[in-house]
Amino acid sequence: MEIIKEDAFRKQLKKGLSGAYLFFGDEDYLKSFSLKSARTLICDDPSFAIFNDIQIDPLDYTPNALVNALMPLPMMSEQKIVTINGLNISQLKPSEIDDLCDVLATLPEYDYNILIICVPAGGIDETKGNEIVSSIDALIDTCTADEYSKEKYDAVIDLINASEADKTAISRMLSDMRIAVKAYSV
Repeated sequence: MEIIKEDAFRKQLKKGLSGAYLFFGDEDYLKSFSLKSARTLICDDPSFAIFNDIQIDPLDYTPNALVNALMPLPMMSEQKIVTINGLNISQLKPSEIDDLCDVLATLPEYDYNILIICVPAGGIDETKGNEIVSSIDALIDTCTADEYSKEKYDAVIDLINASEADKTAISRMLSDMRIAVKAYSV
């Protein structure tokens, strides 16, 4: 599959979701927001959320638990969402990642499911060794991987962390711009 950025996921959300998604990267808030948006889209009727919004805790995750969550049909809906929020891929053994990939390979049999695995920041460590890196690559190949990185927000963070002198200069510049706009619009 492919690795997409969070803005591409939002576009897919508008068109409709299908298959499995792996959320990873540094921005846990954006991952949570995207997960909530997907839940709202798929489980628009809260009375059926117990049937159509299946959440597996990372401590309870096993390949069998995932298969058991995927098998039942959705109730009064075309789709259901199955999520594993907080699964730290780096703490899994390569054989456990392979087992997860095997379950993901069966997902087309249960095409009414949207599966989202949300990995916490730092939960994919590609420096652990060749065996785990190849297992992680195999996992990414079986899902649409959505990267939530901080790059987009570095300018805002730099502004927040700017020195007081820089903030004063920026404030003056914005003030001058407002005055110029007002003068132009009169």
